[in-house]
Amino acid sequence: MKADSSKPSVVASNDSASFVCLADSQKYKTLDDRRRVLLKYRYALATVPFFLSIVIGVGVFPRLVPDTAFWAGVAQSIILGALGWSFIVIFYALFVYVSWFLVRCPRCGWRFGLGDRCGSCDLPRTRVNI
Repeated sequence: MKADSSKPSVVASNDSASFVCLADSQKYKTLDDRRRVLLKYRYALATVPFFLSIVIGVGVFPRLVPDTAFWAGVAQSIILGALGWSFIVIFYALFVYVSWFLVRCPRCGWRFGLGDRCGSCDLPRTRVNI
């Protein structure tokens, strides 16, 4: 079978000299994408399930069935489950942010830091800072 020579072969290089900025690193790009999703949906991820569980558990279920002793336990379980979900979201966000803060520079191997440039090798964080 004949290989198609019209398409150039693209090889992803992780050579540390080929990085123009930290955003070129695949590891940093993945962490930054996770951080951006959390920034965009942080309130909805953490609070909406909790408020929905309060509305459903305290407002809707008791009106459907008059047996309040049964629904009190169900409502409490739903609210505690939603509160647990909120804690999971908080711990995940902490993990993502700590990983983002402690990312290592792909060029020199030291911790990049919080600034716009690496403290050791002056690699910029994004192409905007070049």
